[in-house]
Amino acid sequence: MIETNKDMVEYCVKLTKQPKTWYPTACSVKRSIIYHCGPTNSRKSHAALKRFMDLNHKAIYCSPLRLLAMEVCDRLSASAISCNLITGQEKIMKPLTTHISCTT
Repeated sequence: MIETNKDMVEYCVKLTKQPKTWYPTACSVKRSIIYHCGPTNSRKSHAALKRFMDLNHKAIYCSPLRLLAMEVCDRLSASAISCNLITGQEKIMKPLTTHISCTT
């Protein structure tokens, strides 16, 4: 319980020194991040999209370009995989989707 300003300062210092305590539930979730890196025209997007479409659990495709994020969402929809689209300009949210295509 925080009763004085000194207690508040000590509490804030404790929080800033231990970021894991900020969101304990989120930190306890096991995640895997797959990063595709390579030179221009090395089929990074193709490889990432193929792997993204093969996943049968929740997945997020983070695109550096809005048009690429839209293309991924369209391809998934054409393949009967429900996908949400989140960009800086639009947000298309469908119920019961497992995949999200967004911009970084």
